[in-house]
Amino acid sequence: MPQKRALIKAEIKTLNQLIARNVKHYRQFKGLTQLQTAELLGCTIQQVQKYENNVNRISTARLIILARAFNLPLHQFYTKPISPLTPENTPVLLGECLSHLTSQKRQLLLNLAQELIYV
Repeated sequence: MPQKRALIKAEIKTLNQLIARNVKHYRQFKGLTQLQTAELLGCTIQQVQKYENNVNRISTARLIILARAFNLPLHQFYTKPISPLTPENTPVLLGECLSHLTSQKRQLLLNLAQELIYV
């Protein structure tokens, strides 16, 4: 039982870190300052900093406010953010995706990419 509790605590810690990173990521992506975000949430800049640095956990109610303000579904804070594709990051993002595929699926994807070149 203690082992299971430790696993759950580790998962909660990881999820809280992800949420904190995503709060900062989407705030910056939307071009908002910490002051503007604090005003949206009805808190101080220091509190936003604590949310973004995972010192304090942000409440679900405040996440909902941010999701509405950022025009995002709520679950976006709980998942790895999708970076916009640029010529610089496309190979890295594709490499990350490819590393999760079997060799057979990588071959299928390569065949598709080669076909798309000639369309």
